[in-house]
Amino acid sequence: MNILYLIISLVCGAVGGNIAGALMKDKSLGTLGNSLAGILAAASAGRFCRPCIYYLQARVASIWAASSPTSPAAAWAAQCCC
Repeated sequence: MNILYLIISLVCGAVGGNIAGALMKDKSLGTLGNSLAGILAAASAGRFCRPCIYYLQARVASIWAASSPTSPAAAWAAQCCC
């Protein structure tokens, strides 16, 4: 995993946690708590959702390439995802 991707994910998670806390005032954990919850959510989503996304991309690319093997978009999808 790229360290820059990890840093961006954690910062976005902290920002997202604070936005969620601001939107749900009755469930807010404070700035630090919201940041930690967002960081934890971003880290777990990055770890567990990425393989699922890669799998789905590969499946869509293979289906797309099989349905229209001569299209440039299908060739790009197969090269990009598989």
